[in-house]
Parts: sequence; structure tokens; C-alpha cells
Amino acid sequence: MESQGLKVQYFREQLEKGIREIVDRQKAIVAERQLQFGSGGNDRNRGETLMQAVSNPQYSLTQRGNGMELIWRIPLQLRFVDMKHLGDWRVYNRQIWPMMYGRVRSSIIYEYRDWLRKNLPRPESP
Repeated sequence: MESQGLKVQYFREQLEKGIREIVDRQKAIVAERQLQFGSGGNDRNRGETLMQAVSNPQYSLTQRGNGMELIWRIPLQLRFVDMKHLGDWRVYNRQIWPMMYGRVRSSIIYEYRDWLRKNLPRPESP
């Protein structure tokens, strides 16, 4: 495998791992909010709609030049329920940015060398 292909594979793995973790966290938050609000009301309906949205994330991850491009279609409701006066659910900013900027970015910067050692076949010695 060529080095560019390895980088793309590594970046893809790290980004998809981050997306899966974000989605799992968002599902847990929305499920908790649904339980809090019981069986009726606008918040309950909002929770059901959001649960459907976070359960089926729509994103595409493609190689662009020397990097990767992530396009993630996130329902607008996720941004609104994060606003304090509209619910303060902490389901968007407090999940996405720490994961993508913190963990995924750090793993790409600091763990790539270890990943290469593990996944790159060693040349056979004579």
C-alpha cells in the first residue's frame, strides 16, 4: 500500500470512529430527555424526532486533495435544543466539537506513527 493510501485509511478510520461515538452520545442524551418528559408534550415529540435523526446519521467522507472532507447532514433541531432558552440539551456543541477537535484531531496528530507500525507490513529480512 502506498503512504497516501495509508493516510487516507487512517484518517477515515479515525473520523468514522469519532462519528460513531458522537452518535452514541447523542442517542443517550435524547433517550434520557425522552424519559424525563414522559408520554406527552412538545418536548416528547421533539425527542422522538431527534432520536430518529441521530439514529440514522447521514454523512459522506471523501478524499479531497491531500485531506479528507466530511459532510454531515445534521438536523437543524439539534442546534436549537442546545440553546439555553430552548432546552439546553447539550447534544450538539458539547458532543461534536470535543470529539472531532479534541480526540480525533489528537489521535491523527499523535497516534499515526503507532498505527503505521501496527498496520504496515514489515519487510522480511534475508
